[in-house]
Amino acid sequence: MLCPVKKKKMYIYIYCCEFSAARLEWRPPRPPERTILSLPSRTNAGSYAVLLYDNFFCFFFQILKDITNRFHVMRGDRVHFMPGWDCHGLPIEMKALTEGEVLSHNLYPMETRQKAQKFAEETISKQKAAFIRWGVMADWDSGCYSTFEKEYVAKQLELFFDMYDKGYIYQAFKPVFWSPATKTALAEAELEYNDEHVSRATYVKFPLSKRPSKLSDVFGDVVVWTTQPWTIPANEAVCFLPNVNYCLAKCDSLGECLLVAVERVPSLADSLGMKLEVLQTFSGLKLEGGACRHPTIPMKEIPLLPSNHVTIEKGTGLVHIAPAHGMEDYNVASHHQLPVECLVNEDGIFTENAGEELVGKFVMEQGNLAVIEQLQNAGQLLKEEEHVHSFPYDWRAQCPVLIRASHQWFVDTSAILKHAALENVETHPKLARGSMQALLPQRTYWCISRQRSWGVPIPVFYSCQTHQALINKHTVQHVAKLVRDHGTDCWWTLPLQELLPNALLEKSGKSTEEEFERGVDIMDIWFDSGSSWASVLESVNHCSDLYLEGKDQLSGWFQSSLLLSCAANKRAPFRSLLVHGFATSEDGQKMSKSRGNVVDPMVVVNGGKDKIEEPAYGADVLRWWAAESNVYADVFVGPSVLKRTEDSVFGVRSYLVTFIEVYFCLLFQVLFYLLMNGTTVKSSYNKLISFVGLSIVNQNGHFIVIKLIIIISVPDETPKSAPSKVHHFKFAFASKAHFSSSALSTFTVSKGNEWQGHKK
Repeated sequence: MLCPVKKKKMYIYIYCCEFSAARLEWRPPRPPERTILSLPSRTNAGSYAVLLYDNFFCFFFQILKDITNRFHVMRGDRVHFMPGWDCHGLPIEMKALTEGEVLSHNLYPMETRQKAQKFAEETISKQKAAFIRWGVMADWDSGCYSTFEKEYVAKQLELFFDMYDKGYIYQAFKPVFWSPATKTALAEAELEYNDEHVSRATYVKFPLSKRPSKLSDVFGDVVVWTTQPWTIPANEAVCFLPNVNYCLAKCDSLGECLLVAVERVPSLADSLGMKLEVLQTFSGLKLEGGACRHPTIPMKEIPLLPSNHVTIEKGTGLVHIAPAHGMEDYNVASHHQLPVECLVNEDGIFTENAGEELVGKFVMEQGNLAVIEQLQNAGQLLKEEEHVHSFPYDWRAQCPVLIRASHQWFVDTSAILKHAALENVETHPKLARGSMQALLPQRTYWCISRQRSWGVPIPVFYSCQTHQALINKHTVQHVAKLVRDHGTDCWWTLPLQELLPNALLEKSGKSTEEEFERGVDIMDIWFDSGSSWASVLESVNHCSDLYLEGKDQLSGWFQSSLLLSCAANKRAPFRSLLVHGFATSEDGQKMSKSRGNVVDPMVVVNGGKDKIEEPAYGADVLRWWAAESNVYADVFVGPSVLKRTEDSVFGVRSYLVTFIEVYFCLLFQVLFYLLMNGTTVKSSYNKLISFVGLSIVNQNGHFIVIKLIIIISVPDETPKSAPSKVHHFKFAFASKAHFSSSALSTFTVSKGNEWQGHKK
């Protein structure tokens, strides 16, 4: 609670909270302003572990933000803290709808949107109550934002067009991560990797049909190794490394010669269980110009092409190229103008173009087996084996994903990188700067379109005749105005004539006779949260003093915010970053329901059903735990940690509460009386010490009074070597804890309320 009293250009602020915090401070008439933007909290309260209101990770970063805010307020800064909620995307859909509704795709868009919005609004209320219970200071009535608000969405649409107009956003037919379970494209940040995924790995022969001009005497079969046999029907080339030596190895048991990298011969011989004799070696450069016969399509010839993305750590040193099913494969196809044909539909099923033997089969199961059978029948399968490796999964559906080419909208991140500099951004810890800069170049493009309905629509219309996209400043401004008037639902509820009236068609140079349809894709939720600065920080020139989140946001909110802001404003939307660690169990394990080590902060605060097994510690114990943690590393939490923290809190309370009860009111009343009677600050302070000192028997009592006033008046006593006072949580905690446990504990209060010095 904030209680300001203004008199003679002086501000006295007293904070009251559950523990016992107070503040007396001189303030300038116009205190400096600080803006701290919060990552929109996920409203998918439930399964995903790291961004939920009922998870310790969420509690940890909320308390760190609150400590930061209170620090600046106590220094005399005017703090603008804007907590928000990220309400769109599939996570909300999966919580608002039944599993059958999510996977059936039979609901009308507005049915999905209404259920999702209702769920989001209910969850926001629950989360807000939890944050208040944790003691987080904010304007919870009118100082929050959510990503489905009208103005927020309108600003996001305008940002989308601004980036499109500058050439940073484009539409293309490219391979993307695709989830067959939820029928939508995914970004890298939406994946988790299963290290125990089992694939059907195969060694496949590609008969050499055209000898390279520099190797006229070479013959035999080019051998490739793949963990995804279902991609073989879409093959368009075989790639090799130009700076690696290859060889022709004779296999006596097969009576054939195999073309592989020299370094891979021993491993291949062990894997096949056959003896291989090297007959001839040559540089990879000499393979250029050669061609192979497709292993399952006999009449199709495919080229041998050089590429630096090939590795020789596994396999044979040669890689088969399916441009529709691989990012590097697509780049090779683009460079050499190879066709990009996708034989897999949105359900992950082979289409008719794949042939009668494959059509209608799910590629990851029956389709894989069918392709392996085709290879076997064609005599091109050397070996099939189970291979355990890391594989991308849709973290929402917990199912493996495909790489599949489709028409999507992309952000050209490679073009933005030249503006994405972090030199003027203060990072804590300093290593975070290097980590973030290393991650940025790895993302050459960002797929931002999603095939769902709960989200912000991509404001594009398509010609029914040519399928060309129609988007310009006139159409986007009109849609943004409709959103401000009617909300985002207008994209689905209003007739097309209102969304795209004839007047707009004429301004766009289109015939009013031409038929159009509205787009059905929505934007990636990372585009939603990453554009928060455009709406929330408009009054402070779209730049926040601090972004504070966990280390996972180096590739998430931090990165998306940086990319979008640099595209629009050519600078970062933050002046400083604080990157903290994760909250883990006491033994350092990731919290998971399957392990039974999940700690619910609300249960810790209020207690569980069994008050003996799960006692109510209150918010103070949790806040103390967060304050004493090393925020830059992973922090541990569990029953024994909480018990030690509770003991620390009560140890401090036992001294401070008694002291405050006796002297607090007296100190402020005396000081206020002296100041109101025209006494100078210095004189008032000296008189205060003299006055209080009269009731203190031991001379050391002066030290306690002075020390307590200093601790109340100065938020931190951080060392000069500390990078920034506001972020030095651990040292600030240690200073106060040391004073309460050492200096203050050497005194006790007698029945007459007189301090008695004694050795503990």
